[in-house]
Amino acid sequence: MPKLSIKLFPLLAMMVLFLSPFAVQAETTCACFCATKNGAVQASDAKVTPDKCESLCEKSGSDFLSCAKTAREYPGNNALCFTAVDCEKVKGKLSATQPPECPTGMKNCFPGSQAVKAKLNVKIGTLETVEDLGTYVSAVYSWMLGAAAVIAVVFIMIGGLQWVLSAGGASSVATAKSRIKNGIVGLLLLISVSLILQTVNPELLKLQVPKPSLLRQIVLADSSCEKLVQEGYTIETEQSAKKECGTSAIIKKDPSGNAVADGLTCQYTKCAKGACVGGPGNEQCVECRYVSAGNPSSPGSASPSVCKMMETSVYEDQITNGIRYLKNATYCTFGKGGLAGVEGLQTSTDVSITHDACLEYKVDCHSINDCEGYDDIKVDYYNNGSLTTGELRDVNETVFGFLCISDPCGVKGKSSDIVGCSLDSASTGLNSAECDNIFK
Repeated sequence: MPKLSIKLFPLLAMMVLFLSPFAVQAETTCACFCATKNGAVQASDAKVTPDKCESLCEKSGSDFLSCAKTAREYPGNNALCFTAVDCEKVKGKLSATQPPECPTGMKNCFPGSQAVKAKLNVKIGTLETVEDLGTYVSAVYSWMLGAAAVIAVVFIMIGGLQWVLSAGGASSVATAKSRIKNGIVGLLLLISVSLILQTVNPELLKLQVPKPSLLRQIVLADSSCEKLVQEGYTIETEQSAKKECGTSAIIKKDPSGNAVADGLTCQYTKCAKGACVGGPGNEQCVECRYVSAGNPSSPGSASPSVCKMMETSVYEDQITNGIRYLKNATYCTFGKGGLAGVEGLQTSTDVSITHDACLEYKVDCHSINDCEGYDDIKVDYYNNGSLTTGELRDVNETVFGFLCISDPCGVKGKSSDIVGCSLDSASTGLNSAECDNIFK
């Protein structure tokens, strides 16, 4: 092999090492929209990359508007864009022109005129009531403009009469000429001002302040499909799709029958057992005991919030005086890995939670008739590559201690002979010896 080729190996290896991550990196796709004189249109039914979107808009002879990755970025969710029905609901006036950033048929909506009118104490010509300050000032300006024109004409007439009656007197004629000249100049100035304002913008003569477009309320639902259906939302699901964990659906209308934001979807979270957890596209039903950082098949990592969502409790009024006690429950609490032997957390040196995990334990109050019943509670969790069962006291004594203190099954009320199962609320750490004293 030539020496030149051998020397090239390190260079080629470095190129593969540094360039390969970029070569395989997947580009994000989005819904492509272009701005046209007829409004915003979707350039492609399928989702494309941002570069492809710009190319499609340029090819169609329109401007690039947006490449929407979320529902908020859809043109139909622009708060400045109204349908005729939406604008009528807020008693506004729809603009005559089609904004290019709004979908076809959706336009800006401007505030309508106020129905309340104020009565003037002093009439301005024939005007007796006004709707706003602009109308009042405009009426005063028009009246003063007419009055000034009349005064200018009167001055011209007085000057002409003074000239006729001057009998040739030089000083009187000069005064008359000056008065006529000033009247004509004043009249021309008044006409010029009105003509200039009319030419620049006729609205300036009305003295009406420009009104900004109204903002439309956008409904962006953020919940599971099951909860939205229960609240009255209209959900559209594909006929072949199952309404279970990980299935998405399109949200069409809110409980009032109004259309919600374009492109808005929800996720079904129904599970026969456990809870629906995992990232987008990786959702699946999983039971509490299998959620662990050490479980390769776990769709998500254990955390206090993830563990908490898997708890189920049923209560019944089995004690008098209005106190409700637990009937049965499946608890799921978070266990921090690597805490073997730490006082108040994992007290048994024989127990070691290798990774963060969700700890599952069940409390059936029908089988717990005294304080010793709490000592028999088992806990299941995924540890060291397999499902493990242990004593709740050994795995997490803090949780076990609070269970003893709170007495959720109300065993103290079931037997008059029992006086334990209750500690001062300030006692947060309960070791085995203290719990044993309670059971005696």
